[in-house]
Amino acid sequence: QKRFIMKNKKTVNITFMEFCITAIIFLYTASVSWADNPVNVFPPPQKYEQGKGVAVISDGWGILQDKKNADNPHLVAYLSERISHQFGLELRIDDIVGAGNRKRISFGNLDARNLPVSAKEGYVLNISPDSIEILSGTPDGAFRGIQTLCQLIRRERGKVYVSSCKITDYPRIEIRAVHFSGINPDKIKQQIERVARLKYNMVIIESQVYFDLGREDNRVLLEDIFRFARERYIEPVPEVLSFASAQGILTQDPHTAEGIRIENREFRFIRDIAQPTDNLPFANVIIDGADEVSVKSKDLRKTYTKDKDYKVALGNVGFPFRAATLPARITRTPDSRIRGGEEVLVSYTYIENKPSFDFPDSSLTYCPSSEKTYAIMSRTIENVLDILKPAYISIGHDEIRGMNRDKRCRERNLSNAEILSEDINRLYGIIKNIDSEVQVLIWNDMLNPYYNGGNPDFNSQYEGLPGKTYTAIDSIPNDIILMTAAYDPNKSFCVKSSNYFDSKQFKYLVASWKNKQNINEWVEIAKGRKNCLGIIETTWYDWEGNFDNIKYAAGAAWH
Repeated sequence: QKRFIMKNKKTVNITFMEFCITAIIFLYTASVSWADNPVNVFPPPQKYEQGKGVAVISDGWGILQDKKNADNPHLVAYLSERISHQFGLELRIDDIVGAGNRKRISFGNLDARNLPVSAKEGYVLNISPDSIEILSGTPDGAFRGIQTLCQLIRRERGKVYVSSCKITDYPRIEIRAVHFSGINPDKIKQQIERVARLKYNMVIIESQVYFDLGREDNRVLLEDIFRFARERYIEPVPEVLSFASAQGILTQDPHTAEGIRIENREFRFIRDIAQPTDNLPFANVIIDGADEVSVKSKDLRKTYTKDKDYKVALGNVGFPFRAATLPARITRTPDSRIRGGEEVLVSYTYIENKPSFDFPDSSLTYCPSSEKTYAIMSRTIENVLDILKPAYISIGHDEIRGMNRDKRCRERNLSNAEILSEDINRLYGIIKNIDSEVQVLIWNDMLNPYYNGGNPDFNSQYEGLPGKTYTAIDSIPNDIILMTAAYDPNKSFCVKSSNYFDSKQFKYLVASWKNKQNINEWVEIAKGRKNCLGIIETTWYDWEGNFDNIKYAAGAAWH
């Protein structure tokens, strides 16, 4: 990062109070660790020029408002509230017309050609003893300038002041995002405010609530969160979890789960009820399409007919599919060809999060060969786009465990890569048919030959079919934005993955988490590649515990 060296002071005519305040500032900066950077702003600005004297802000100051500019009243209100809350000053808001010569904070226009990059969020902050001016070409830039101003202002011995200076500032990386792994209604606004003050411009919000936007309380909650983010010039991105983490879908219809197929399990009819001879549970049975319960004689010569020879009662089937639930039951009909006491072979599909799978319930997958799956996804996506009106939408797709394992999928004789690309294309089509302008985001690992997509056994460990999935990338639209994640230091992986997606002509965002070296590696990629749109700092499982890295990534990405 650049270091800013204080210029030599020049003699100026100032009041005794201003002289004392200037002395306090000088002594304070000489005694703390950021003395080489007298502005003490984070992220550090691109250019700092020290001015003469200080502005002592009091109730006699005003904030000028231009009502003809649609965004200006909002910016003025936000700044007024920040100054009131942080420094206890209630500044008068004056209309820009007829404001006179009183001391003021004002907003002005900036020619974007004066900034080398990222003009949308660039700003110039001019501070003199009698005025403070935030110049920008967009309200986004003005808002970033407000964050800098509020860090510069100090309160000492009952006085509020800020040193004169000129700051020219802009981000080096276009998209700077924080990923939220779920919504805590009591904290998320505070968290968004904190990342706004770090000058992030995007939040990606993962939640199961998107699947239940028909409920008024859920709709009001999400509309409020998205509005709050936009008021801080942060683009909120809904992450609608789908194939990889299908809890929202499976809660609505458990028979959309990608099941585990059992062939020819031995049962014996005792008092007209089929009992498994291994005494293990017969629970969470799925019936949908090709997945039915079939019964055959033990010698496989007879196939018995459902409803004529036997009936099936499914018991309790529901997410999270615990084995200790009311089991399914097969009973003989009065006119059944099945004899009392006969041993039979039963084939069926069921769903279970086995202990050997070692993943959370939320990572259970849906069946991409069930039309019920896409009925729910279509309804959910339509609600999200209609109610929240996002510019981007993420459909997840990281770490898809147990793909292509039940009868509905296997009867289609498709490879894992074909199953994956078909699912992505269907969801992409649903989105674009509703709003062609929305940009689609997807996690990269199943499409990455250097990650899960290149591991032929990734799905077989979850009883799915073996097979690599990365070749699916050749069958999906290349205007999908990939989210390329790696969370440990591994520059070789970062470079190889980026090279691969560059070669496929995909745009992508890089994603870091808990390691500063890894953040630096991804920032280097983001600053040096035209196809890399920016960086995401993730917060898996522990937002507060990772805040130090959120702050670090903000500084690295901005500067």
